[in-house]
Amino acid sequence: MKIIALVGSIRRSSYNRKLATFVQKRYADQLDVTIPNLGALPFYDQDIELEAPAEVQAFKQTVMDADGVIFVTPEYNHSVPGVLENAIDWLSRVERPLIGKPAMILGATMGPLGTVRAQSHLRQVF
Repeated sequence: MKIIALVGSIRRSSYNRKLATFVQKRYADQLDVTIPNLGALPFYDQDIELEAPAEVQAFKQTVMDADGVIFVTPEYNHSVPGVLENAIDWLSRVERPLIGKPAMILGATMGPLGTVRAQSHLRQVF
């Protein structure tokens, strides 16, 4: 089963990237988990959405080809980080590859509430 894990942190030592990598390794016998670099996506721009840059087209195709999506989000200012929101903005336009796609939300942080508020906001976005 092909899964794409969208990690909302671009920090090299990101707990969320480590969590996604753990899932990738732990379930390697059951899942083919791809973890794209969301930091490589340009900012969403409606002026170019119909002729999106190559990296956006490749990203959307990877999501279309996946059987499911795991959103792995840190919590920034009690909400979803911009890099993840930008990816969602691209995915919610034109082809809309998330429609009907099974999804799961994970998150990791050192804070006492974890990523509960960011996960709640992410549910509201969807």
